[in-house]
Amino acid sequence: MLEHQCKPILFILNNGLYVVENYLNVDAVNPGYNVIPKWDFSKLPEAFGGDAFTATARTVAELRDAMRQAAAECRSRLCMIELIPGNPMDAPPFLVKTRAILEAQKKNR
Repeated sequence: MLEHQCKPILFILNNGLYVVENYLNVDAVNPGYNVIPKWDFSKLPEAFGGDAFTATARTVAELRDAMRQAAAECRSRLCMIELIPGNPMDAPPFLVKTRAILEAQKKNR
């Protein structure tokens, strides 16, 4: 994108985990291999040789502010907003339900 002068607004969901794998693996308690090493995503555009507006949002208010800033900045450069959820294990209801089914199956083995 930077090479072709594209100027999108990128959203990076950074919960630090492979959440789906954590929910589906009922045989391991907090397996370390599901933890994603911490990256400084704000440095990513620089690594690819480009200039970008970057922001991190942990709350809805921070996200709104970052989006307002990005809307103005994206006319001239790439914009990247890192989203860090309050609950890293936040997942859709079907995934939580699937975990409950898998745990029940494990119990009945």
